Amino acid sequence: MEANYVGRFARSIESGWLGKVMAVEEREGMTLLRMSGVNELNRMIVGGDIETQIDLDDTQWFVPEDVRFVKLV
Repeated sequence: MEANYVGRFARSIESGWLGKVMAVEEREGMTLLRMSGVNELNRMIVGGDIETQIDLDDTQWFVPEDVRFVKLV
């Protein structure tokens, strides 16, 4: 099931931060999603595909229970 996370987009339940799952990592017995953020402001101004707005410098880790996976329309 962990491999199914990679490539999906999700929002942090707590902060609303939007990112793409880049990898699944195991640390101290916990499954963590390593995610790169979507620059939503730039996407609103410039437009374009969401994949072009991935900010590889904006990396965060979440447990799967702390995010809500989203469908892109």
